[in-house]
Amino acid sequence: MHPSNSYPYFLVVLQFLSLIIIALTAPIVSSTVSGLLIECAGIFLGIHAIYTMKITNMNITPMVKDGAHLVTSGIYKFVRHPMYLALIIAVIPLIVDYFTWFRGIIFLTLIVTLFAKIKYEEALLIISFPKYLDYQKKSWRLIPYVY
Repeated sequence: MHPSNSYPYFLVVLQFLSLIIIALTAPIVSSTVSGLLIECAGIFLGIHAIYTMKITNMNITPMVKDGAHLVTSGIYKFVRHPMYLALIIAVIPLIVDYFTWFRGIIFLTLIVTLFAKIKYEEALLIISFPKYLDYQKKSWRLIPYVY
């Protein structure tokens, strides 16, 4: 898992390609009030996660930035990857409201990609932050009380 490895960049490309395809194949705003509320909740969660993490600590790839620090406050107290959760929450109503099998497969590709990013990133976080193993025991990976 050396940073020069192309795998994390492949995952980012796959993630953004999935999102672009979803955005280009149907409207990007839910057609229902409940869907719109869920979509907004995902966006709010993402903004909160970014605010808590601080933009200078973020990395679009699943690699740890030089000088990064472990964030375990705010939403990170409960969920280790709230930005990925936010993305899933925001996209679900779009898939449900404008469902096609093609879009469903693209969404599944996005989910698998995010899980691969989590696995890769957590292996690096364990190496980079000695307290990460304790943090894992006190928080959920993606979905509270589920996973």
